[in-house]
Amino acid sequence: MLATATEDGFFRDLTPGWERLLGWSLDELRARPYIELVHPEDREATLAEARRLFEGQAGARFENRYLCKDGSSRWLQWSAFVDMSEPPEERLLHGTAAEVTDHVEARRELERALQEAHGFRSLLDATSDFVGMADLAGITTYVNPPGLRMVGREEEDVRGKPIPHFHTRSHAERLGREAIPHTLEHGIWSDEGDLLRVDGTVIPTTQVIVPLRDAAGRVCALGTIVRDISGSKELEAELRDQKDRLAAALQAMSTPLIPITREIVVMPLIGQMDAERADRVMEVALGGVQASGAQVVILDVTGLAVVDSRVAAALVR
Repeated sequence: MLATATEDGFFRDLTPGWERLLGWSLDELRARPYIELVHPEDREATLAEARRLFEGQAGARFENRYLCKDGSSRWLQWSAFVDMSEPPEERLLHGTAAEVTDHVEARRELERALQEAHGFRSLLDATSDFVGMADLAGITTYVNPPGLRMVGREEEDVRGKPIPHFHTRSHAERLGREAIPHTLEHGIWSDEGDLLRVDGTVIPTTQVIVPLRDAAGRVCALGTIVRDISGSKELEAELRDQKDRLAAALQAMSTPLIPITREIVVMPLIGQMDAERADRVMEVALGGVQASGAQVVILDVTGLAVVDSRVAAALVR
């Protein structure tokens, strides 16, 4: 909605949306000082903004409540300026107003909930996990101090930032496409994800997202708990590497070829024997024969835990 107003406080030009929103006719809106239409609690701040604009301030963004004809009120978000190049007697305040009632009420409800939950926030501040809150537009409203340290940022760097600001592009896209819709529909989402540090380092994480509700039970925000699992990921990788190295070492140790003479080699076998290992034994034995020119391979089975007909058949087939 567009509006112009004189320095003495009267609307001059108004678009039809004003009448639809407030219920007053355009003539009624122009007939009295606009400050009378502003909620009493917001009048002083509104007059101060208008005064600064007419004194030469480049522009202003602010919120206030306007009274409807039916007695209710609507929150408006203003973007306004005064063209100081015009002669003083012709200067007008030019404003664009958007109704933001639902957004402001949700934001204030969240702020009240956070104030009431001060003790709970103290607990959140003591955890080592990243704990964050965002409004339904995906804008960050809170990150606990441990979370700030985890991503290497200060509070002023994160408040008001969109959710993708904290994640890699692929995970941010997944949150928007899958996680947040699932949370709003089903109540909770959890899976592995990531966090993006200010230096570009990617932290592997587990993440839980839950809806936050106001006193009326309406979803008003989103909450998340994110845990750094880089230590466990590194341990998993180390264990896999150790397992691979151990398997390779055991394979080499379990099928050695020991030369006795130029024509005879011995292969001592230890541990358990199955079909897969028997195949490997025969591959090593044949390779050893070809490499050494031996004529005889003696399989020493005294080190095997079990020697039965199946083992024997696998080795002599």
